[in-house]
Amino acid sequence: MTDLNLEKFSPKKTELQELSVKYLRLEIKGVDDKVGYLAVDNARKELKRTRVVISKTGKDLRTEAVSFQKAVIQREKELIAIIEPVEVSLSEMQEKINIEKDKIKRAELLPARQEKLKEIGVKIEDDFILLMDDIKFDSFYNEKYTEYLEEKELKQKAEQEKIEAEKQRIEEQKRIEVAKKEAEKEATEKAIKDAKLVAKQAETDKNNAIAEEKRKAEKAKIEAEQKAETEKQAIIDEQKRKDDERIAKEKSDKEAEELKLKKEQEEKAKLEKRKKYQNWLIKNGYTEVTKNDYRIEQNENTFTMFKKIDNIIIK
Repeated sequence: MTDLNLEKFSPKKTELQELSVKYLRLEIKGVDDKVGYLAVDNARKELKRTRVVISKTGKDLRTEAVSFQKAVIQREKELIAIIEPVEVSLSEMQEKINIEKDKIKRAELLPARQEKLKEIGVKIEDDFILLMDDIKFDSFYNEKYTEYLEEKELKQKAEQEKIEAEKQRIEEQKRIEVAKKEAEKEATEKAIKDAKLVAKQAETDKNNAIAEEKRKAEKAKIEAEQKAETEKQAIIDEQKRKDDERIAKEKSDKEAEELKLKKEQEEKAKLEKRKKYQNWLIKNGYTEVTKNDYRIEQNENTFTMFKKIDNIIIK
């Protein structure tokens, strides 16, 4: 029978305790502490190698006998528990510094990002922007830009409704003006008629004079009617000219607005496609850190992602 002995674990428990105590007090004093960072990195790697050896030893012992398995696992956990907290602490320490380094690198992009967000009316804290890589920032910007376009479209719709209401008010004012002119015309015609009656009554005893006044009144009536007709036609012609100009302008404005809206909708569609593409990248784990493990091919509107499974160097 194979000799199953927990003493096969190497290094020993006391050695691991010494190793743990040795690296427990390591620290990185800041972003510029390269010596401290390197010491932590080397310590973490040594602890990791030791942990891997312990795990491998435990695995080998477990395969020798099922009955020995529980004891091996217990010893494995006991030994790893000595050093793993220190490893985790060192790893977290490194990760914190790595985040600070990334924020320093992204600080160069901060003015451009703030200006880009300012153009669509978005103002956020610098620290929030520094936490985002390029993919996350683009996704955040696209989302805010879509909201900006939607809000702009609502404002344009409200403005258009305001313009339509103003048009209706102007049309109503025009109708009132026409009615007023018609009333004035009727008053003028009545005054002419009354004048004729007064003249006729005043000259009843003078036939010749009555005939002459009648002729003059008839002539004045004809001239007044002709003048009124001329003025009426002039008003109609002027109104038609103004209406034609207004209709032409409204048509031109409408065509310009429709063209503008079409362009904005096309831009919105492009942003939606880009947002969909960015979300697809994030969903499949494609980031600035992992992008070298992927390859993306495009066939018209279809994108296909290939992921590198593994590689090996054989000498």
